[in-house]
Amino acid sequence: METTTTAPATSTRKFSISSAGFLAGVLLFLLPFVEIKCKDQPFASNTGIGLAFGTDYKTTGQMKSLENPFGLNANEKDKAVTEKEKGKMYVVALISLILGVIGFVLSLTNAKSKAGIFIGSAAAICLIVLMIQIQMDIKDTPKTDNDLGNNIKVTAEFTAWYYLSLISFIAAAFFSSRTKPIVIPG
Repeated sequence: METTTTAPATSTRKFSISSAGFLAGVLLFLLPFVEIKCKDQPFASNTGIGLAFGTDYKTTGQMKSLENPFGLNANEKDKAVTEKEKGKMYVVALISLILGVIGFVLSLTNAKSKAGIFIGSAAAICLIVLMIQIQMDIKDTPKTDNDLGNNIKVTAEFTAWYYLSLISFIAAAFFSSRTKPIVIPG
């Protein structure tokens, strides 16, 4: 008895490293980009998409129970409260996101243009400008608690996801200058 085996037809598609860089940079916008801290405690956070479209920050604060507002009983646990803090639309975050999508689409066409270098660089620059804008916004906020008269330290810390998105766009720009794509069987 003779059996014949046929290998499945393999098609190839061209997916460059710059495509992966643009895709990673865009997908990282779904994760938290910035965390606002008050007295070194996390207070609010927002994703890259949230910064781009001006959605509300997700705030988490600690609140003492109403029966014991001053926390005198050590057995009482603080209750975590999750609220929404008004968000601000950052146009540079939106531009960076749009440039990332455009760069990904252009990198899939495998056109031999150097537009990916410009697009990846511009997206990375927009993310750097975003960081500066958020730092400036934090500096402009009042830093005293009127009820207690204490100075409050408010900081904006950018997450690893922000930095990975920035690095992804820089890598996409760098690899856009290379013309040899990676061939993935599939």
